[in-house]
Amino acid sequence: WHKVRSVLLDALCGLEHLHDNLIIHGDVKPANMLVDDRERGALADFDISIDTKERTSAKSVKRRLETISMRATALGMTLDFAAPELLSSGEVTTHTDMFAYGKSIESVGTSCIAPQETTEVDGPTTDLVAALTSIAPKTRQTAAEAIGMKFFT
Repeated sequence: WHKVRSVLLDALCGLEHLHDNLIIHGDVKPANMLVDDRERGALADFDISIDTKERTSAKSVKRRLETISMRATALGMTLDFAAPELLSSGEVTTHTDMFAYGKSIESVGTSCIAPQETTEVDGPTTDLVAALTSIAPKTRQTAAEAIGMKFFT
């Protein structure tokens, strides 16, 4: 589980870098988190990512996000990791990325935690998943905030 958390942290650092550079991944899930031969994690599959800094006006940003969001919903979004607001509006944001990351931790945790480790990791895992998958998008932890949570220490 320690190694899995390290890979998840690497992926989160990648997500933080994307968000800091105004890029939304759009399809965060365990299958898009790769592990190299040094056991380091990386994000992959950027075919539906959105570079928001290339938009020139609020109206064009919204129009472009709607177009790409519809494509993401039709072609790349994975329902098990989709935020409620993504399902209802089709709009992707950094908040939808963080929701999907939280669902990824939850998914990986259920298949990776050995029974004897359950009490050791339950609290920090539950706290992080709850902070990332809040129903209200703006209350979700950002990538930078999530990096400092107990789950990663």
